[in-house]
Amino acid sequence: MVAALRLFAVAALAAATSASPAAVPVDSSVQSLEQRAGDGGNVALAGAQLVKEILKAIGVFTDDEKKNAWDFKSNKDMCEVFMKTVDGGKCTISVECKDGGKTEYYPNKADYKNCFVGGTETIKDPRIGEFSLTYTKRDGAEGQGLTEPVLKVKNVGNWKEWKVTDMARAKDKADLCEKGIAPLNCHRGPWLCRWVHGGNTPITQDRSKRWSCGVPKVGATFPDGTNWDKMWQH
Repeated sequence: MVAALRLFAVAALAAATSASPAAVPVDSSVQSLEQRAGDGGNVALAGAQLVKEILKAIGVFTDDEKKNAWDFKSNKDMCEVFMKTVDGGKCTISVECKDGGKTEYYPNKADYKNCFVGGTETIKDPRIGEFSLTYTKRDGAEGQGLTEPVLKVKNVGNWKEWKVTDMARAKDKADLCEKGIAPLNCHRGPWLCRWVHGGNTPITQDRSKRWSCGVPKVGATFPDGTNWDKMWQH
């Protein structure tokens, strides 16, 4: 199973040029994401490829395709980063791990100084290290409000970009595929990011936008034997 998941994580990179341990080669499907933004299917595919890129950077956090990254109760070395905006503002962010519980950053929303398009908020969490969050659009494909967050984590690929919306869309498409809706070439997990829906309200119609990603702890070691903390040190 571990070997199969490792193959899953590196399949998108098989034809890429080899690189030093301090850099992950970026698949062409990820590089061309912006050019294909008008095609929901292709964007979902590119989001799935980005998941594979980051899985490789992390070192693959589990040998079980059903254990998604944000499920910190099942993955002791993972934490959940939860992001939320309401009515185009009122940004909040939290980190929750099995040990140490949930830390709410900026419980007073007025303290979140960069809650606008292009504003980057940087946080240092004692468990996952430094990370940043930037909302890149307003009133985008996810509906009205601040949308399309980009998460960067210092200890994963040296601040490698996580295009949260693209990866959430890829998971959403895979869920529909598993239910028999357009069941063709369904992508399998594990997944890194998702939309967190408010009941049955789709994100495009919800005044609140919610996202969740699973991020590894600093120094975590994963089933394939890769210690990504050492792997990415310079």
